[in-house]
Amino acid sequence: MNVILKKEFAELWRSKKILISVIVLAAMAMSSVLLTRFTPEIILFAFNLQGTELPPELSGLLNIQPTFIMAASDLFANIGDILSWVIILMTASAMNSEFINGTFPLYLNTKKIRLVSAKFVSRLVMIIVSVVLAAAVGMLYILVLFEQADFSAFLPAFLIIIVYAAFISALTLLYSCIFKKVIAAIGFSIFSYLSFSVLGGLPVIGKFMPTAFNIHIGGFLTNTANTGDFAIYIITALFLVNLLLFLSNCVTNKYKL
Repeated sequence: MNVILKKEFAELWRSKKILISVIVLAAMAMSSVLLTRFTPEIILFAFNLQGTELPPELSGLLNIQPTFIMAASDLFANIGDILSWVIILMTASAMNSEFINGTFPLYLNTKKIRLVSAKFVSRLVMIIVSVVLAAAVGMLYILVLFEQADFSAFLPAFLIIIVYAAFISALTLLYSCIFKKVIAAIGFSIFSYLSFSVLGGLPVIGKFMPTAFNIHIGGFLTNTANTGDFAIYIITALFLVNLLLFLSNCVTNKYKL
């Protein structure tokens, strides 16, 4: 397991996927906080530049002063949304690379569960590092741009994002095991991601779907979180992660030379 895991980390580093993930999420974190803080000024500047009068419906919006809660909520929402696409694009080729490089037969005489686990763990670690650095960049900008900043809710928000990332990783890895073509794995991963997003918008059960992470993060940021709903959300997400990994192992074990 350790040898396979080291190989996966080396591959992620050699392909610059780790670097790309960090840069994309850090840039998103920075731009998210800046947009939240300066959106009223940007809108006003744009209308003044064009020499047109500001519509009445926008006048009321410009009177709303951006707050720390708005900035933090937008930060995690944007990180989560971009993270989904980053994970899908970075994970869809996980098993495909083994077939292209001709290394998959090397695992036929060993427990292939180690290969699936190593690919999942390596990519999850990559995402955790990326999210930590992105959140740090966001926190720094929030600290500079907002006078009051309470970061006590960032820890549960971070946990929710990681659990969500684990779900998307396991989902994409399953399709990577099923399809040898990367484009097919990406297509089915996006379709499943959008389907779970629709389920996340349903009443009653929607808040327990992994894609409904915004609801729980917003609850912690506004001190209105329901611990019962949060616990069920985490349990549901972890159950789905383990189910998807189990299915990935089942699919992989059926491959033969």
